Amino acid sequence: MIKITNKPKMIKNHTFNLYSFPAAREAFAKVISIAGTGKKILLPGFIGFSVREGSGIFDPVRNSGIDYEFYKMDGVLHIQLDSLKESISRNPGSILLIVHYWGFVDPAYNEIKEFAREKKCIIVEDFAHGLFTFFKTPTVDFDYGFFSLHKMFAYDAGGVLIAGSEIESLNTYDLAFFRYNLQEISRIRLANYSHLLEKLKAIHPNKITLLRDNIGRSVPQTFPILLSDNHLKDYLYFKMNEAGFGVVSLYHQLIAEVDNTFIHEHNISSRILNLPIHQDVLLNDLDDMVKFLDLACTEYESRL
Repeated sequence: MIKITNKPKMIKNHTFNLYSFPAAREAFAKVISIAGTGKKILLPGFIGFSVREGSGIFDPVRNSGIDYEFYKMDGVLHIQLDSLKESISRNPGSILLIVHYWGFVDPAYNEIKEFAREKKCIIVEDFAHGLFTFFKTPTVDFDYGFFSLHKMFAYDAGGVLIAGSEIESLNTYDLAFFRYNLQEISRIRLANYSHLLEKLKAIHPNKITLLRDNIGRSVPQTFPILLSDNHLKDYLYFKMNEAGFGVVSLYHQLIAEVDNTFIHEHNISSRILNLPIHQDVLLNDLDDMVKFLDLACTEYESRL
């Protein structure tokens, strides 16, 4: 009897339960259809909407008819732990959605997951911004996690679902995106983020707040900043895009279901700007962007 084979034979050993979808929102919709019967889903109160794309997070929830509840975030978009624990305690056995905004891991991430498991929650993680964060230390300690390919690679579409256990009757993914050097892309993104962090510290501290100055174990999707007011945010958004710097304002409009009691979420939504740090960006391009941002802020001040 052979004790040790001369090469690996177990096809599914150390593989992910990986499934392909046209978009991340469709992967999330599938999760709700599988796990959501008779349950409530707990969602963060920072969920965006756009006229062109709708809401990638909330549309599947609304379309499914599942009951839902929002939990609160703080002034720098970290989870308010007491708010979430209260929601989980009121709804044991519910579905908990954790969103890795801009690719960052929440400081209370491990504590939240431990508490949710104690309360028999189904844990779903939104890695639409966090693909590289996940694959930096790929551990499947959630029930479901979904990813967006077009947000991270030069794809027009594409979503991926990783499940904690095998799901029958779904198309397994061919791992085509692994042709990309994930480690090298992660290195570039981290280098770009660190470079931009140092440059931005030196300009307009009264106008610009850096939301994430500690990368931790994350690999960022973009560089989030808060501007002093929404008028400056709008001015910089249009000014910088016109100059060829592709900035976005992620979740600049929240879904109507997030009411005005979610003060921090609405405040961040009105003032956020996300700067590009992806793998196509060169350091000298970042220097040019910071110079332009600096001048644009000064120009804005002169108009007041």
